[in-house]
Amino acid sequence: MAADRTGTFRGDGADFYHVVRGAGPPLMLLPSGGGDAHAADLLATRLAETHTVLTYDRRGQTRTTVDDPGRPVSLERHAEDAGALADHVFGAAPVDVFGCSTGAVIGLELAWRRPQRVSVLVAHESPLRSLATASERAEYDRLHRDARRVHAESGWQAALRVLRAGFGDPSHDPRDREDEVVWEPPSSRTVANINAFLTGEARATWEYQVSAAGWAALRTGAPTIVPATGRETDTFPSRSAARLAAVLGVHLADLPGGHEGYRTHPAAFGAALRALLTSARATG
Repeated sequence: MAADRTGTFRGDGADFYHVVRGAGPPLMLLPSGGGDAHAADLLATRLAETHTVLTYDRRGQTRTTVDDPGRPVSLERHAEDAGALADHVFGAAPVDVFGCSTGAVIGLELAWRRPQRVSVLVAHESPLRSLATASERAEYDRLHRDARRVHAESGWQAALRVLRAGFGDPSHDPRDREDEVVWEPPSSRTVANINAFLTGEARATWEYQVSAAGWAALRTGAPTIVPATGRETDTFPSRSAARLAAVLGVHLADLPGGHEGYRTHPAAFGAALRALLTSARATG
């Protein structure tokens, strides 16, 4: 396997830290909110056995520096960044994309804006406001306001508890993981990225709306989109994934673990994701 390669890419007022692993068909990983280039290391290492895997620090995360750090960042901007970085690393080759939560929403925006850029998108539990009921929108609007208030008053850990409880995500059991997964205390880097998520990316994710043109493009079947969910729980992200599959008229895939199964069960998740990508390419 090729050695990991790190680099910096200059794109539209930012220098993007990124990591490229392995060799083979191109694959970009877009982790959930707060996740950076190393959030999915165990998964990326396994996928790099068969793919060239790209991960990076999004705009607002610690190792990607921006010219105007006070400027709000939309999900549309994140999608443009992802596309530009894929251009830089892979050239014109279409890229498979796996996105979880916020990363899945970014992937959907990229897929409809630049359909030739993405070959297959596995969208894992994308929390789409466009697919929420009126009562859910009101409930989660309040939830995000509460989380921002708690974050300002009591810090990131309390704010994450508010968000997880409000979206129906059950408490994380630290034992619910594969043996190779070792939980380490948060570093200054990961805490800074979580704070960036809570102060900006979480709100941008929830306020993002798929446009009419976006839905029309996503239904065309190019690129191939595979909505996916984790183990069956009644959470808004899992309901949103099921609704996305229904809207697109495609099958809802199941992946191991919960909302962040890519981190807790990287071996099983990697094998299932590789199989999904292979199947989607064969039938797309």
